[in-house]
Amino acid sequence: MGTHGYVGPEYKTGGKLYVKSDVYSFGVVLIELLTGLRAIDKKRPPKQQDLQEWALPFLTDRKKLRQIMDPRLQGKYGSKQALKIAMLAVRCLYSHPMIRPSMKEVAETLERVKLRT
Repeated sequence: MGTHGYVGPEYKTGGKLYVKSDVYSFGVVLIELLTGLRAIDKKRPPKQQDLQEWALPFLTDRKKLRQIMDPRLQGKYGSKQALKIAMLAVRCLYSHPMIRPSMKEVAETLERVKLRT
């Protein structure tokens, strides 16, 4: 089994892997980058231990996203770019693998965000 906190629901529930299963894992990594938190951390409060589950409601709203951004960034990031990356993470974390973006789409999106910074 894959690393806890990074495996998609299709693998957790049915043991199936798809091409886009890695996209799900990458979505978790994007959230880690935004928040500075680990995917799974038993030291956090119970409802915050699974980063993906806890952070998801914050990822689509710029004001809410600011609340969970890594404080070590000290606000030195473009809020539009952070929101675009957060929205990409949401797309990567879709429960059904067929509607997740491809890794090519993920890379292209990140490249567009990078070019605008």
